[in-house]
Amino acid sequence: MAERFVESPFVHPSVLLDREAVLSVGGYRDVGWPEDYDLWLRLMAAGAPVGKVPAVLTFWRDHGARLTRTAAHCSAEAIAACKASHLCSGPLASRERVFIAGTGDDGKRMARALTRRGRTPDAFLDINPRRIGQRIAGVPVTTLESVRDRLGDGALVLVAIGEAGRRAGLRTYFTSHGLREPDEFLFVA
Repeated sequence: MAERFVESPFVHPSVLLDREAVLSVGGYRDVGWPEDYDLWLRLMAAGAPVGKVPAVLTFWRDHGARLTRTAAHCSAEAIAACKASHLCSGPLASRERVFIAGTGDDGKRMARALTRRGRTPDAFLDINPRRIGQRIAGVPVTTLESVRDRLGDGALVLVAIGEAGRRAGLRTYFTSHGLREPDEFLFVA
């Protein structure tokens, strides 16, 4: 699933699991982030077949007191840590360089989570001229064009721009610059 690092791709109460597949990746773990999202990412990394049926299977009321909204292990920081862990052991494991497109909260959060795992981004990528040339937590902010020669097989751009409705335009932007999804850019917000 190409967008597995954007958010949890499955609604837990509607999931049908193969017991052996779950056991083969260690089952549910309590590691400081959502146990279900961690399990889905481990199953996908192990090559377990996953999919969605074209039907609504679950309805629920989303309210502010829900565990997903209040528990520390479900915070934005914890979810970023989960993503960073799986990115580092998966798509980033053999990459020499990592760039983060986006200097907003999502991009900064992902950079912190990666840095905690020993993968400080090479640069933030942005299009806002006021941000170009700045540094965020010691990491330079530059443009995609200025690092184009450093992209390719040894690099991955993590697109951490979570504004609603922006994904299609961002996909067009990166593909128009010759990058291939998910080999050279990957959505993480």
